[in-house]
Formats: sequence, C-alpha cells, structure tokens
Amino acid sequence: MDRGGREAARFFIILFANLPMGVCGFGDAVVMHIALTMCSMNFPGVCSSTISEAVYNLTVGGLAAMAVQSALIWREVNWQLVRLLLWPILFGTGLGLVALYHVHSLWLKRVLGLVFLSVGAYQIPAEVLRAKGLSGGHDGKHGQVLVEGEERAGLRRLGRVLGLASGFLAGLFGTGGPPLMILVAATGVEKDEWRASNAVIWLVDNVFRLLYLQAVQRQISLPDDASRLLLLMLAGGLGVGAGSALSSFVDVALFRRLLILLMLLGANVMLFAGRPLRTAVVGVCAVSLFFLLYLLALWRQPSGPGPWASLLAAAGLAAESSSVEDWVPQRWVGKSGYSRVATQAEEEREEGQGGDGNGKPRQGPALENRDDKDARMEHRRKPEIEMMAV
Repeated sequence: MDRGGREAARFFIILFANLPMGVCGFGDAVVMHIALTMCSMNFPGVCSSTISEAVYNLTVGGLAAMAVQSALIWREVNWQLVRLLLWPILFGTGLGLVALYHVHSLWLKRVLGLVFLSVGAYQIPAEVLRAKGLSGGHDGKHGQVLVEGEERAGLRRLGRVLGLASGFLAGLFGTGGPPLMILVAATGVEKDEWRASNAVIWLVDNVFRLLYLQAVQRQISLPDDASRLLLLMLAGGLGVGAGSALSSFVDVALFRRLLILLMLLGANVMLFAGRPLRTAVVGVCAVSLFFLLYLLALWRQPSGPGPWASLLAAAGLAAESSSVEDWVPQRWVGKSGYSRVATQAEEEREEGQGGDGNGKPRQGPALENRDDKDARMEHRRKPEIEMMAV
C-alpha cells in the first residue's frame, strides 16, 4: 500500500482511539494497541504493531487531543488533583521512555497484556459493587468517598504511587490509564472533573514525551514529517472533540463496562502477539463469553452479594451472605472503605425503612437521634480530592 493509504489508516485509528478519551478520560491506548495489532496481523504493509510505533502515535495524536479536551472543559479542572499526580507521572514517564528502547518489543506487548488483564480483573468485582450501590470507598448515594483521618495521607501516597506507575506505563507502552482507573475507582472523582484534570496532566506529559523522542531518539524529521504530524494531531483533536460532544449522551456505567471488555480483549491481543491469528481469536471469544456470563449474572441478581460471591460460595471458598462486608476480601476492609461503606449503606437503608433491617420497627433513641446521625454523616461526605490535597 502507498504512503497515502498508510497515513489514512493511522488517521482513522487515532480518530477512533480518542473517542473514548473524550467520553470519560480513558481508553485511547487500549483501542490504539488493539487496532494496531489487528491491523498488522491482517494488513502487514499498512501499519506497524511495534510498541514504539504506538507510543509515537499516541504521543502526537494525544498532544492535540488533550489540548482540545482542556479547552472544552477548562473550568472543571481540579488543580489539587493535577498537582498531586503531575510530578510522579512525569518522573515515571522518563523512566518508561528510557526502558522503551532497551527491551524487546514482543515481550513488552505480553507484559502489557498482563497489565490489561490484571486491571480488567480488578474492575469486574469493583463494578459489581457499584451495581449494588456499594462502590469501593463510596457511600452509594452521593457518589463521594467516605474517608477519615489517617486514610487521607494514605490516599495521597496511593495517588503518588499510582501516578508513578501510570507515567512509567505511559513512557513504556503509551498507556497510562490502568493505574489511574484504580485511583478513580477508589476516590470517586466526578467524570467531568476527571476528564478535565486528566487532560491537563497528559497535555504536559505528551509535550515532555515529544521533546524526548525528538531530542534523544531523533524520531521526527522536519519538514519531511510535518504533514504526518499535522494529520495525527488533527485526528486526535477530532476524536476527542467528538467524544466530548457525546459524553453527555453516554451512560457512564455502560461505557465503564465496555472499557472492562476492551481491557480483557486487549489483554488477549497483547498476550498472543506473535502467535497465529486463530489463537488470538479463540482467546478473544473465551473472554467475550466470560464477560457476557458476568453481565448476565449481574443482571439476574439486582441485590445481594453479587455473582462473584455466589461463584466463590459454589466453589466452597466462601459462604453465601447478603452482607457485602462478609464477602469483600479482608485486605480491602479498613483501607478502601468497603467495610464502612457497606455498614453505612445498611444503616441508611434501615433508617429509610424506619426499622432495624429485619422488618421490625426501630424503637426509642434510634429514631430520636436520626437528625444528629444525618448531620454527622453529612459532615463525613466531603469530596475526596480535597482531602488528598498536599
């Protein structure tokens, strides 16, 4: 295929890769890696599936995409969140870029597949909790996090560690999203607030990456690459602009589940890189079947512990219980707020019913002190990012 065909393929790949970034601030690198790998499998002369090619495309396209996203929702930027994450991400990006050109690309793709797989597996039980109104660290009612005292410093440290990991993955693979998905799930940042803050962070990071690629790797040759750079930037800007326009019409819960599916599919594509295409197809079909069964179980159990708890109980690893606190892993209790959230949600449900949770009316002081308890809980419902501020 001639050069024009290759550039057209890159244009549309970057355009569609930035649609999910415009919608919720995640997903561009997942779509990019899947598209490049599948494209190289079926049309070897059209595009390269090397990690360095993906990093280059994501950096150039992302530069314009993040500039457009920042301009569109500038007022939503949370500068405390930006300050918390920016420096760890930049430092991690530098480490990742150094490692990028010293490690074999095929093994890098398989490591990336493991990253996608682990984050996708993490998100599934978290999504079950959300569906029950008991998302990790959330009160299930206001979409904000319940955090007390010592946990604030812990979440700040968590933010820095995940920011460093995100930057390292961004430099190494061009995808910094997976660690930040964990952070967003743990803190309950609002969608628009995250999209705006994330855009500012990655705008700065993409400038840093582009300068590194030019100064150290000499990957860009002007004026020969001028038209290609402009085309990639145009694709990124159009993609994220279209995604932002669609953001208000897209159901966030559905998109989040589609992103989990993309993670799992991307894991298969990366893990089976270099193998026959039929092997990757079998893996993709197996993951798709698993995900559909998970959605079916989620749909059929609108209340209770959810499909994961039932699966563990069927395997003899846990007893079935209607209490989320009974089946949430112990390592989460007291750290991410799962235990406290479950207890708080049960208390609010009991108060809403005017009973003790067993159908019996609550007596005496329990009803008399409800206003005091509501005031106390309202004081605890503060935006998490303010608590994480340095």
